[in-house]
Amino acid sequence: MVAMFGGIVDGKVFGGCEVKNHLQSGLTNAKETTVERILCHASQSSNFDSALVKTQTVSNDNDGSSENWTLYGIFQISQHFCSGAGPLCGDGCERFVDDDIADDIECVEKIKDKFLKNPIGANQFLKEMISRLVSPNFQIPCVTDCN
Repeated sequence: MVAMFGGIVDGKVFGGCEVKNHLQSGLTNAKETTVERILCHASQSSNFDSALVKTQTVSNDNDGSSENWTLYGIFQISQHFCSGAGPLCGDGCERFVDDDIADDIECVEKIKDKFLKNPIGANQFLKEMISRLVSPNFQIPCVTDCN
């Protein structure tokens, strides 16, 4: 349990096979390689901890400025997708740090669909982060046997 967002958050450290099963049932028409790569992203970025919140400094390639990004939950979803004006994944980042990862998976699918099909408007870091979710150049299967 983590105290944040004005209350107690019940997060969970998932097993890799458990996350893989959630991804397989939650992603629409996802290839097995896409599931494996997203699984690896979750393993490497959060160690499957759904309550993890981190801050990362991100540089803007265009003007050299930087900003702090807050990353939420098992898939380390940026606050840019869950707060501010018209967020892609709806308003409220706190729902990404509980033990229900169905909404996290819905958000990952929206990010994947929007930015891989049309990456215009995404800064370089965001493009890199999204392509690491699904790119074979960055990911290898993390969980190979879940039978």
